Amino acid sequence: MVKLWWQFESETNSPIGRWLLQPDEGRMLETFLRREESEGGQIPSVFFELNVDFQKAESYPNALLEQLLDTCLELGNLEDLLSSGFNEQFFESYRGGPDSDAWLKFLKDFHQKMPEIAGHTVACLVPGKIADEEAYLRWLMQLLEKGIPDEVRLMVVDGAEGPRYKQVAYYFPEKVHDLQPDLNMAAAMVEMAEQTQAQNPDDPGAQYQTAFVTLMQHSQNGDLPQVREYASKALLIARQQKWLHLQVAVYLALASAEVNQQAFDEAYVSYEKAVSQAGELEKEDESLGKRLAIQAYLGEGSAHVADQDFEMAKNSYQKGATLALQLEDQLMAFEAWRMVGYCAEREKIWIEAWDAYHSGLKIAEALPDDQIKNTTLPYLGNSMVEIASKAGQSHQDKLKVLESLDRLLGPDWQDQPLTSSS
Repeated sequence: MVKLWWQFESETNSPIGRWLLQPDEGRMLETFLRREESEGGQIPSVFFELNVDFQKAESYPNALLEQLLDTCLELGNLEDLLSSGFNEQFFESYRGGPDSDAWLKFLKDFHQKMPEIAGHTVACLVPGKIADEEAYLRWLMQLLEKGIPDEVRLMVVDGAEGPRYKQVAYYFPEKVHDLQPDLNMAAAMVEMAEQTQAQNPDDPGAQYQTAFVTLMQHSQNGDLPQVREYASKALLIARQQKWLHLQVAVYLALASAEVNQQAFDEAYVSYEKAVSQAGELEKEDESLGKRLAIQAYLGEGSAHVADQDFEMAKNSYQKGATLALQLEDQLMAFEAWRMVGYCAEREKIWIEAWDAYHSGLKIAEALPDDQIKNTTLPYLGNSMVEIASKAGQSHQDKLKVLESLDRLLGPDWQDQPLTSSS
């Protein structure tokens, strides 16, 4: 990743470097940034990670500037910068102005004030939340139209399977350079675990780690005999050390691999063992024990769905929902009740499906606003609308549900909202 980024900076004139990452590669980017932000960084550039939320295009540049200044004025960073010839007035002079490009000007001036920077000042744009996706992309494209200072590079991060910045790359092909590391994360995890064990050959923790990550690698490859072999090795170590939570982790990983290979009967046994060990753990740590049991019940439910046994799936999800409510884990309880409704719907037990969905909706109504949009609530809402009449609900009942969903998700959550006469 270091090599890819430095090639981008040194061999191209594109102002934006776009990482195209697989789901399991995100943590390596985090490691890359932490390393390059530290004294151990290998790239002769200065990296600023900017994770402020995007609310409106008008306010976002100032929010970026404030985060840049706050980062520089943190005690540890400021001491280093003062010794490099900066003073606090340099940073404070950028505050309060109306210039929407002030954050870019700051990055340019910062670079020019540090001649030892052989690369660029790099702004890593990773907004925590984006209130309006289209407005954010328009803002970025307008920025490219105006131009980025030569001293500055921008970093953005995309999922290889669902790229956010596809439109930007399409309209500005010469200004967006793609970086696709194609990391073999499973092999990397095994390699790191083996290195750890080589350094600590008698350490049970290192031995367990090697066995577990090897198990996971074979799981991804669909090699079930090898999965079972390394599951046995990891379980033996975890039992010897009385690590109950790690025993549960092995059973959950084993069950998932068995489901993927449609070995459903074996998977149900593994999930039962995971629940049993979680129950033992609950005697020592109630919260952790219940949380792992929830994972087992929801995994078991998913296995039954894949096996087309919706009655058994429904029972598993109900157990998970009950435990989640005991832990006051509203998100997990919501999802469990949604799946209870889904299973009942597949069985065409309409009233039961409606009641389960309604339980999920009531939980969603109590969630904080910043959590609601990350749920599967729109799916639940569409299902309730579709089965309302089959479940004997009146048109007014449908309207009440839709009023709740409009309030929680916004009026555009449905392509064709229900009207008072439909």
